[in-house]
Amino acid sequence: MKKPYRLIVSLSLLLATVITLPAQDGFDNNHKWLNRSLMNPAATGNTNYFEASAIARKQWIGMEGAPGLLFLNAQNLFAPMSSGAGFTLINDYIGFYNTLNAKLSYAYHLKLGTKMALSFGLAGGLLTQGRDDASVRLNDMAEYAAYERTLLPDFDTGVEFRYEGIRAGLSALHLNIDSEKVEYAYSRAFNAYASIRVDINEMVTIMPLALVSYTSERFNGESGAIVYFRFPRKSVSLERLDRTVKDRYDRFWIGANAGWLGNIQAMGGLFITEQWRLGYSFGYTWNLRSVKAATSHEILLSWRIKTSEPRRYLCLDDCE
Repeated sequence: MKKPYRLIVSLSLLLATVITLPAQDGFDNNHKWLNRSLMNPAATGNTNYFEASAIARKQWIGMEGAPGLLFLNAQNLFAPMSSGAGFTLINDYIGFYNTLNAKLSYAYHLKLGTKMALSFGLAGGLLTQGRDDASVRLNDMAEYAAYERTLLPDFDTGVEFRYEGIRAGLSALHLNIDSEKVEYAYSRAFNAYASIRVDINEMVTIMPLALVSYTSERFNGESGAIVYFRFPRKSVSLERLDRTVKDRYDRFWIGANAGWLGNIQAMGGLFITEQWRLGYSFGYTWNLRSVKAATSHEILLSWRIKTSEPRRYLCLDDCE
């Protein structure tokens, strides 16, 4: 992949993929590819780090009651048990409605080869949804019916396959949520996704990605790519082992995706240090004429610290 013509071919294939495979809009976040456990519990604890991250999203800016989301997630790998565990808290609001979703997740990572693993995941928690009745103003309040807050159990499950730079997964979210019991947005969702990290050279890696989902009796999908850039800051010579260890973690990234519902998103970010990561995503939807500014803005902040050394029997996201 170091030759220029191979790079051109890769980018051409990527462009064709972005054009032909559409993307999911609306109730979503664009940084899920940097934290796959948000769309599949089987990806919980998929690195040798404890990681805590926060994602804030504001969508369709310019429209009254525009939706927004706040994701908080913490996860860790317990390598001796080949298991990952995590916690996710999602605060979602749109108009007068607010949904709070809290879940615990667990994944078992099964070795299939030196650089191959199959993970099985489960997540469970509670979902509560309510309406801010005090802020409702109608011409005839007699016609307004108060909305009782709901409290429902919520479960997810999934499976993920990993081999070298390939990641592919299937997940089912909100398995027991009946759309008739909630006022908006939440319903069963089924996802299939895949991505592959390809090293162009020691400094550049490209990751084409694709997601197809089925919810509310319709299909959505998204496709695009993330390009990672890195450069070594230090080299440590290990004379006894006759090799050199380089500090090669990703320094910054850029990416984009597009899709079915007439939207496109661009993203970028950087590792401030090896522990701190900051990202930003901008989205535009051109098929919503009623929105004054059909844009979305999303910020990612995460902190991680290494808690276990890579194990030969367990291939994770940093195993290449």
